[in-house]
Amino acid sequence: MTTYISISDKIVGERDGYVDFVVTLDAPSSSQVTVNYGTISETANSNYDFVSQSGQLVFAAGVTTQTVRVTLRADSSTNIPLDFGLSLSSAVNAVIARGFGTATIVDKDLLADATHIAGLSVRDVVVDAKADTVSFGVVLDRATTNSFSVGYSTSNGSALAGSEYIPTSGTLSFAAGETAKTVTVSLPHDGLAKPQEVFYLNLGAVSGNAASTVKVADGVGQALIGAHGQTA
Repeated sequence: MTTYISISDKIVGERDGYVDFVVTLDAPSSSQVTVNYGTISETANSNYDFVSQSGQLVFAAGVTTQTVRVTLRADSSTNIPLDFGLSLSSAVNAVIARGFGTATIVDKDLLADATHIAGLSVRDVVVDAKADTVSFGVVLDRATTNSFSVGYSTSNGSALAGSEYIPTSGTLSFAAGETAKTVTVSLPHDGLAKPQEVFYLNLGAVSGNAASTVKVADGVGQALIGAHGQTA
């Protein structure tokens, strides 16, 4: 049975700090899968907008998801959306079905104020079922000149707290100028074959000095835990 490998597109703000390209297999493989990757400049320039990367991803037998994190530079000098890509090549034990992903960087030079409200969002994330943790990115689309806090908590989808993930809650504190935080949730392993499952990270109300200039734009992030237990 043929295993296919694909890469996703992404949209990020230039102040988010990074972009995560998710590379996935359509089914677990009984053999190790490898694929080379490299960034490609388009309208975005690696000297100003992102840090060039290249390397090789290794999918151990049964693993279906890997992530390539590309660092964004904070000194972009343009005020229009910019694109760059991540290209896949030379796959072993898999066929490349979608070998190019585009990252669109949206300019966020304006600071939050009474006219330009900052939007706070949780990024969706995909993780392999064999991973020990899943990390949600919580990002502002523009910086604030004051600090603020926001609460968070996990909730069930088809994945159940305690068996598929460890319930997690707390508070994120953003200092003035900070635009990205991470919430990490632990994943237990019971060794059972399961289909893909989802759970969520939910943001609460914003409080603190910058509360009047920050709103929750997307307060629910979905974690997709990849299928495992059957191999191609």
